[in-house]
Amino acid sequence: MEMAFDRSTRMRLIDAYTHPEAVDLLWQLLYEREPHQNISHKRLPSLKEHKAFIANKPYPHWYLIDCGDLVGATYLTWRREVGIGILRRFRGSAYGRHAVMELGRLHPGPMYANINPANRSSIDMFRDLGFTHLQNTYGLP
Repeated sequence: MEMAFDRSTRMRLIDAYTHPEAVDLLWQLLYEREPHQNISHKRLPSLKEHKAFIANKPYPHWYLIDCGDLVGATYLTWRREVGIGILRRFRGSAYGRHAVMELGRLHPGPMYANINPANRSSIDMFRDLGFTHLQNTYGLP
């Protein structure tokens, strides 16, 4: 059942590097990711690869999104790029929108979002938050 975010819902961003459920939640987010949501993943990493990636602390700020339940995760890279993932059963509940707003409150300054052009819901969410289109990037595999 989908839960709607409202003002009575208390959102907390919890350090993903220290939370005991982080590896499992972040793995679940990768597993649930749909092709139109991918930017850099071509395949699902092994659990061992996933754990090693997290242990390397690739982002200066990586959080689990806690709204009574752990609903997803968000991060901010060294280049101030935002990443956001919401578990499938909680999508469409405005948790992502509010997590990005909280991320900006905790770490003021410019932020950027790299979004797959086929991911309309993510594009719409970031536009609604005031992000503007800057570029399309192409690559040759």
